[in-house]
Amino acid sequence: MPQIIMEAIATRQSPSAASNSYQNLFVEGGYYVFDGNRVIARFRIGRNGVGRWRLETIDPGFSLVITPDLRSRKYRGIGSSCLVQIIRKFESVFDALKPLDEAVCNCAQHGHAWSPTQSRLSYADAPYSWQWCLVCGAEQLWFPENAECLMWPADAAEIAVRTAGFLPRLHGPVVGRAS
Repeated sequence: MPQIIMEAIATRQSPSAASNSYQNLFVEGGYYVFDGNRVIARFRIGRNGVGRWRLETIDPGFSLVITPDLRSRKYRGIGSSCLVQIIRKFESVFDALKPLDEAVCNCAQHGHAWSPTQSRLSYADAPYSWQWCLVCGAEQLWFPENAECLMWPADAAEIAVRTAGFLPRLHGPVVGRAS
């Protein structure tokens, strides 16, 4: 079960102790929800030899990096370069992050907290509406003409076909695109 591990130590830490506590922030390959988006935690060593926690998203060109002071940075790949932006909305990454299994259990007990409804036309000019859960990052899509409802991630392949790859997508005020 993915969990967040934090050490609260009142005394000064040696550089190696600080490094070890940073390396133990997340479970490698653990699933989390960051600001309503599902992410996977990966510890990566850069070309400079420094290790950083990276939260991978459904968009392979977009990720979040967690710095040792627990701040978040957005990394968006643009061609052969990368645009980096500091996320100033949160004091710490943990203000907007929780383990995915905890978020899914919360939604199972209390129901999803759906976003406002968004509407679009599909590749076949059939209208559809969609919402995402602000807690667990699930998405639902429905077609009013035949009252069909699909849920992501369970119906991921069908949703990708019916929306020509538009859904699922990143959303929310921190990492999402304007709708």
